Amino acid sequence: HNSSRFGKLLQLRFSPTGALTGGSISRFLLEKSRVVSPEADERSYHAPYQLASCCRARAGTPAADLAVRLGLRGAGTYRYLSAGGCLLVDGVDDAAEFEATNAALTAIYDGGGGGAAA
Repeated sequence: HNSSRFGKLLQLRFSPTGALTGGSISRFLLEKSRVVSPEADERSYHAPYQLASCCRARAGTPAADLAVRLGLRGAGTYRYLSAGGCLLVDGVDDAAEFEATNAALTAIYDGGGGGAAA
């Protein structure tokens, strides 16, 4: 459902004598149209689905508090998220993924001191 949308371009630079002088790797989006209009039975980027899952969180949890603060609704109420007709993916727990993402961002944001990133 979340197929690979990125490619890599490897560029090598050579001197006039043919010696390797440098190189770079660039990442790029392969199918820009799928970002705004996913195919049938596909989802777009995972983060908005994770964020929308906060509205289903148990009251009093940081995710539920965030949903209230941001006025979040379920993924199905957003045209962008429901365009591909795939709101849920077998084996993917958007709420758990949100918690993991939020924990990682919190660790980066405050150096692991326990404050909420959200």
